[in-house]
Amino acid sequence: MTTRCLCRTASCLFFVITVALAISIPKPGEAQQIVYEDFETATFPANWEHHTGGNDPTNSCYDFEWIGNRYWLGLAACQWNGWAYYQATGIETDSYDVSYCPSLTVEFALYNADDEGEYCSSTWTDSSPPEGECFGISVDGTNYDRLEHLTEYEYGMWTVHTITLDASAYVGGDVSFYFAESDNATFWDDGLAFDYLDVNCGEYLCHDGVDNDGDGDIDCLDSDCLSGDVDGDGYAPCDGDCDDTDPAINPGAAEICDGEDNDCDGAVDCDDPDAIDADLDGFCECDDCDDTDATVCPDAVQCPEICDGLDNDCDSDIPVDETDDDGDGDNECADLDCDDGNPDTYVGATEICDREDNDCDGSLPADEVDADGDGTTECEGDCDDTDASLNNADLDGDGQDTCAGDCDDGNADVYDGAPELQDNLDNDCDEYVDEDFIAQGYVLIVEFMHNPDMVTDSAGEWIELYNNSAMDID
Repeated sequence: MTTRCLCRTASCLFFVITVALAISIPKPGEAQQIVYEDFETATFPANWEHHTGGNDPTNSCYDFEWIGNRYWLGLAACQWNGWAYYQATGIETDSYDVSYCPSLTVEFALYNADDEGEYCSSTWTDSSPPEGECFGISVDGTNYDRLEHLTEYEYGMWTVHTITLDASAYVGGDVSFYFAESDNATFWDDGLAFDYLDVNCGEYLCHDGVDNDGDGDIDCLDSDCLSGDVDGDGYAPCDGDCDDTDPAINPGAAEICDGEDNDCDGAVDCDDPDAIDADLDGFCECDDCDDTDATVCPDAVQCPEICDGLDNDCDSDIPVDETDDDGDGDNECADLDCDDGNPDTYVGATEICDREDNDCDGSLPADEVDADGDGTTECEGDCDDTDASLNNADLDGDGQDTCAGDCDDGNADVYDGAPELQDNLDNDCDEYVDEDFIAQGYVLIVEFMHNPDMVTDSAGEWIELYNNSAMDID
């Protein structure tokens, strides 16, 4: 530790000091560094917190002071009126992950302006700064334990404080730090100022040939690498643990398919001689999409697609003819399902009236064929599938189709049993026209023969008469 006395009078406050201080500010570490803050921007660090306390919390302040040609973070009373009493100031840092560190080195530079106090609380909470001048650590961000009493050294001087910690207590969690300064009626002072905070992790990169933590020892010559087991898997780096931040990686671990050298033998996944090939098809479980079946592997030549419903070549695609798309229990390639989009169609299915080859025998039953092309089949109700004029279509919507006797399915006023209208039509389909509108006794000429020779009856009449009366006509 290096010290240099600046002043010993109560009027010598760090707020007005302009004397140059020859402190060697440490360089930030390499991969081992957790936090480095030197306050050179004179701004309060992100996620740090200022806490007030004491009998006069409104008199609790912090500021950035220009001391020795650089900025320091100063903690003291807000007002100078001869003496600074009754306030407490706490600065709480952000939390930092140290779960991978076998040890911690914490260093900061302190300027103590006229402090004669010899007291520091052993514990405190984050929202209530302790009595005295303290530096502490917390694993939960709430409850702090003292690491060092800051003013046990002479006042009016700067000091560099270095603290080395066993980080095993902090594995799996975060830590935060706390600077505290207080004035009360028993111990008076004129404030503290901090030049930097530098926290570094002990050696944990134990196979890179570099002295990462700057203690002069490289890799397995460093005590951190010899004794540390940061991830708690029972292996230290120099026991062969090639990643002491991951408990799933160590010389006793099984190689799994994750792109990591789990057992620390220098080989990854299928390149590892310990990789599992359960079906002995030449492909380990990391590459084989089904390591229980030798007909399945990531090689289309060795494992061509066969009709088994599996992705044989591991291309994440099962051919459509191997799948039962309609859920009827049959597929196309194995069961010759002739329509795998229809659950009513498969080999051996019962024929139903749907114009489909349900039983996949290559033909339709005769009653499912529309022989006369009128749009309906015999099984659908066509009463004569040889005559297109006879079907069950009911085209005019009169409730009767031609199979039921509708003699004109294009006119809704004409059907069997319809009321006769005077419209020159056979509305009731009885082969007579407007018969209900001819008075009794009238003779109605209903047909002229333009070629009597074509008449086949014995009378050979020229004129056909219709008699609607009950009397015979001579």
